[in-house]
Amino acid sequence: DSTQSIRFRASGSYNTTELEISGLSENFKDGQFNSSSSRNNLTNGHQSNFDGSFLYRKRLGRPGRVFTADASFGMRDLRQARKVNAVNIFENIIDTLLQEQTRDDESTSLGAQLSYSEPLSKRSYLEWRYAFQRNQSDFQQEAYDIADGQPTFNPALSNAFGSDYTYHRWQSGFRANGKKQSVWASAALQYARLNGQLTSADTTIRQHFRNLLPALRWNYEFNQSQRLEFDYSTFVREPSVQQLQPITDNSDPFNIYIGNPSLRPEYA
Repeated sequence: DSTQSIRFRASGSYNTTELEISGLSENFKDGQFNSSSSRNNLTNGHQSNFDGSFLYRKRLGRPGRVFTADASFGMRDLRQARKVNAVNIFENIIDTLLQEQTRDDESTSLGAQLSYSEPLSKRSYLEWRYAFQRNQSDFQQEAYDIADGQPTFNPALSNAFGSDYTYHRWQSGFRANGKKQSVWASAALQYARLNGQLTSADTTIRQHFRNLLPALRWNYEFNQSQRLEFDYSTFVREPSVQQLQPITDNSDPFNIYIGNPSLRPEYA
């Protein structure tokens, strides 16, 4: 049937890593030595990835009248083990850190989109789209302080965190193609929900967001080698698990990082 087409794609990968980072930092205050940090971080791990997509396209009689359905699926699995060895000096106080950390980071994504275009003339169309996306992540970190060769569990640097981000987006747009110029204008309404579970603190995160997402793209072609383009678009990007989880990252003692579970999605 020449009026319809189907496409399926899949890919996967498996990677192993071994990374060693050594560094020395010194801080001075009013020309006098204040603090220093000598550190060595050794990280070993592996990551597996799988992605798949499906596309169905159907022409419905009149030229320009097209229905499209597509879906995507992805999986990520990251496992890491890290050894942290640091000697920190703060105002002549020496602190030695020897630690072992394990990290498990799993994520899945599922997306689907339906679109329909209706011709108004030979060169102009109305388009409607509906999109659904769900991103789930589970992160677990365990840290152990090493003293006299024996590991001791460190609850302050250990945690388990899961997040579930889902959005629905409805979009309506207009497209026109001329001999030298083309234009696409649209507006979308997106409803998103972010749920998180901080296991160690028995804390639940529930956030809801509604955003209006306008877009405008205009293109004018002077000749085959000269073109003028204007592109304006907006999007919403959810925070990552690392940005949300309130876990201390002490790989660099002078740049301690802690996530914010109340972080809102980025709108730009």
